[in-house]
This record gives sequence, structure tokens and C-alpha cells, in this order.
Amino acid sequence: MHPLLLIVLGTLLVGAAFVSFWSLVVSLLARLSGWSRLAQHYRDDGTRDSGEPGESFGMRTGRVGIVNYNGCLMLRICPSGLRLAVLFPFRMGHPPLFIPWEEFRNVSEQKGLFISSMVASIGDPVITKLTLPAVIMERLVSQYEQDR
Repeated sequence: MHPLLLIVLGTLLVGAAFVSFWSLVVSLLARLSGWSRLAQHYRDDGTRDSGEPGESFGMRTGRVGIVNYNGCLMLRICPSGLRLAVLFPFRMGHPPLFIPWEEFRNVSEQKGLFISSMVASIGDPVITKLTLPAVIMERLVSQYEQDR
């Protein structure tokens, strides 16, 4: 076999193996975090007030269940709920979500060494917990209270 063909085939094989491994890991994180269970109830199919006004926050850090999403969450605070998505490279197994305000339960503050976070249980019965920086959660709470 020609050496150039071997290099091309080897490169394609390594690329395919990387994409497969990446997809497996990201999909596993979706299951471990509870994102998959959230998607069963709150998948954002674009039909729920997708054009409503809201405040967007890109590349934010948060936690869903036991998984930290460092700098890859996309958030939009809307009058009727929270839109939540992840950046493209992490989207496998993570469909966009729309969580209505009524589904937020037991919202509490969690103080860390340098930052404060807010923790909320999602769903009734609880599906998973969502942890976001306090600044974002304060806006969530004020939006919820404004709409009540």
C-alpha cells in the first residue's frame, strides 16, 4: 500500500475514533447530570413562546445534577421560564430545554469560598437539581416574582 494512503486512512481512523469517543462521553454526561430526564419533560421544541423577550447569558457556568458545565451553558431568562442549552461541541445528548417557572422548587442560596450560587430542584417529583451563579438566579427570581 502507498504510504500516503496509509497516512490518510490512519488520520481518518483517528478522527472517527475521537468523534465517537467524544460523543460517548458527552452523552454519558447528559445521563449522569439528569439532562436527559429533563429533556423528557422540558425539551424546547421551539413552539413555546420562542420569540418572547428575555435576557440572554452566553458561556455561563452551572451545574445540572452532579455534572459541572463550565463556561458552556447558554441561558435565556424569559417571562414564562428559563431556556437552557449547551454550546455546540457539547450538544450531543443535550437538547435545548425550556423550564417553566412553576417547575422551580426549593430555591436556596449556597455560599462558596469565592462565589455564591443558587440551587433549585426542578420538577415535582424532583427530576434533578440546577445550580447557577447567584447573579443569574437573582434575575430568575426577580423575573418570576414580576410575572406572578
